[in-house]
Amino acid sequence: MLDAFLLDYRDWDLWNYVGSKTRKISREDWLSKWRKFLAKCFPAIADFHEEVRAAFWRNAGGGQLAGMRAFETKAHRAFVDEIVQHLLHCASALLAIAIEETAPSTLVARFQDRALCEVKESKLEANSNLRDSISEKLASAFAGASIDVQIEEVQA
Repeated sequence: MLDAFLLDYRDWDLWNYVGSKTRKISREDWLSKWRKFLAKCFPAIADFHEEVRAAFWRNAGGGQLAGMRAFETKAHRAFVDEIVQHLLHCASALLAIAIEETAPSTLVARFQDRALCEVKESKLEANSNLRDSISEKLASAFAGASIDVQIEEVQA
């Protein structure tokens, strides 16, 4: 639900987003109440979304419809999705750079919010502060952000 709020999903789009992530059917009125609660808890985020949404209101027409405005839902969603994808791409690139600087000659596959690395065992043992080093580099790039770096070993 927090992700949906941060991505500014509302109404049926909110219901679809949460349902696809949880694989459960939620009541639309319940989701709207949670969204309103999150807006009260995080007013700066809610205000930011209102400012962005303001750019997507268009005149609906002339004549009797003069002065009527319509919200361009698809254009707004496309804009938000494009910006989020761009930022995730930047974050994954910085993560890959931090990993490569910390453990040279590491093979890194980048994903939106994860990286898959191939590192020789001896390198992992020699670099026991890998997580701290990567966290420190990411913290300097994203000042004030809380970034959780988890390293898991996968057996082939």
